[in-house]
Amino acid sequence: MAACTKEIPFLIVTELIEPGSLANMLRANRLNQALLPLADVKRLSCHILIALVYLHALKFVHRDLKPGNILISGEGKYSRAKIAGKYFASPSPFTDTPSHQNV
Repeated sequence: MAACTKEIPFLIVTELIEPGSLANMLRANRLNQALLPLADVKRLSCHILIALVYLHALKFVHRDLKPGNILISGEGKYSRAKIAGKYFASPSPFTDTPSHQNV
């Protein structure tokens, strides 16, 4: 019984994503009156599309895809795009209608 009443410390570790979201990156470039290099646009677009193809293959649909939910890690040719957000939809096992799921 004593083990159940002890406080057990725990940590939640998350990845630090810098410079942040695609929205932040676009906003910073707009303030500097700069455009993203074409090579970066192509690479990040490919990452986003690959992630969407993967989600769709698993029968998931992101219901709130926007620049604020696309996280960019790294800079320049080492930058990578990741899709974030907690609202995904997948077909219900009982109907063909999508049901909400928190991921």
